[in-house]
Amino acid sequence: MNEAVVDTDGDRWGDIDADTNNDGEIQVSEAQAVVGLIISNKNIASLEGLEYFVNLEVLLCRKNSIHTMDVTNLQYLTELWCEENQLTELDVTQNTYLQWLLCDSNQLTSIDVSENTYLEHFSIQLNQITEIDVTQNPFLYQFTTAHNPISSLDITQNLELRHLFCGNNDLTSLDVTQNHQLITLGFYGNQISSIDVTNCPQLRDLSFSSNVMTSIDITNNPLLDNLDSSNNPLHTLNVTQNPELRYLRCGGNQLSDLDLTHNPELVNLVCYTNNLTSLNLTQNHQLEDVNASNNQLTELDFSNNPNLYFFVASNNNISSLNITQNTILNGAIAENNNLTQIDTSNNPVLQFLYCNNNSINQLDITQNTELEYLRCGFNNLNSLDTSQNPLLKVIYFQDNHITSYDASQHTALIRIDGSNNALINLNIKNGFNTEISKMYAFGNPDLYCIQVDDEIYANNQICDQPNFTGWCKDETASYSEDCQLTTKDFATTDFKLFPNPAQNVLTIQSQEQIDSVRIFTLEGRLLLQT
Repeated sequence: MNEAVVDTDGDRWGDIDADTNNDGEIQVSEAQAVVGLIISNKNIASLEGLEYFVNLEVLLCRKNSIHTMDVTNLQYLTELWCEENQLTELDVTQNTYLQWLLCDSNQLTSIDVSENTYLEHFSIQLNQITEIDVTQNPFLYQFTTAHNPISSLDITQNLELRHLFCGNNDLTSLDVTQNHQLITLGFYGNQISSIDVTNCPQLRDLSFSSNVMTSIDITNNPLLDNLDSSNNPLHTLNVTQNPELRYLRCGGNQLSDLDLTHNPELVNLVCYTNNLTSLNLTQNHQLEDVNASNNQLTELDFSNNPNLYFFVASNNNISSLNITQNTILNGAIAENNNLTQIDTSNNPVLQFLYCNNNSINQLDITQNTELEYLRCGFNNLNSLDTSQNPLLKVIYFQDNHITSYDASQHTALIRIDGSNNALINLNIKNGFNTEISKMYAFGNPDLYCIQVDDEIYANNQICDQPNFTGWCKDETASYSEDCQLTTKDFATTDFKLFPNPAQNVLTIQSQEQIDSVRIFTLEGRLLLQT
């Protein structure tokens, strides 16, 4: 206690130490004078002597290694914060004025709060508690039981309850019909099949992901701001009476229809892995993020969503995609669809473009100067111009028909995949080859020379296809620091080549000593090396 652990102004921070006479010990009189004690995160294993702080009102001892705690003599205690310790039991039956009790992340198997009738904030998450009785706590305002093996929960007597978090319990039912003031309700990760929230008109946050809910009526919750129904067997979801809804997560359900035309405030939409065939977003002008992957969508029109920042729409049947009005778009993920084209000319700050496995014939990304990640493999591209994309870090264009690619200006490059194309020329000499962890160029039978920074370094790289790393090329291809045939470094009088044309024998006469000779085709293919 010879540290600043005594709270003198009620701000939950230590201001002075308890040893007011500086004799190195805590007298009983000094302990009795303490009202607030802040000893969190002090590596404390024992609270021996705590019983002498009889006038203590606030005790914060979070994040220690405390195994036992005796607070039975602290009759004026109103707040006890003892999260993240190693408590196996806690007796608060004598602390009848207690209003805050936070004992998360301990090893408690039970706790009795029947005498704490003034309790308002109570949290027991991340313990081993199997049952809890709060029927004698009429003023309970916030209650958290998450991550405990609790199989039943009676909150019908807690009429003042505003926030309930009971996720990852073992609940099969939950009655909130008497909790008319409820604002937040989270019961994710249980086995609840139905719940009635029609008597909770103040509800703003409802999360019940990973349950077995087959239906939910939220038509009487007009203030709902956040709804998470992910990973349930829901066939329908009516959000037409929730005009304040901003965050909707309904992925992993069985929805075939989703009407969002009455949700003008919607900002975030996650509806992946459903059976949606269409998605009307014309009334969602505030929309910023969308994940609609793994559905049956045939088109997506974002022309009425000027704030769109990121969207994922992979694994659909999309043949039409409109992002021409999304000038602040940062990420566009539309892999595994039926696109024949994608217009990104009006997306100047685009950083992510994933359009793998479509039927795109031409890709113009010259206006996307901020682009860093490009995946356009498995399309019908004959060429790819990335000269206006100096920030590119990842370039995947495998399984196309591209004949030539130059990455020499991409100094931030860390991964490149040009495998299974028709490459004749490939230049990755960017001055930073040591930063490239993946370079795939196999499946290009006419590629004989790959231009690199350092031929020796490149030849020492290992191909590790099972782990999708390393440098991998065909056996017929070689690395070189210069794949261009040139005579610029020689004076014409220094050497002679004859006969021209040559058939079986080519004679080279030079005034300088010749150490080695390599003969390439005009396309850069190595024909002969001595």
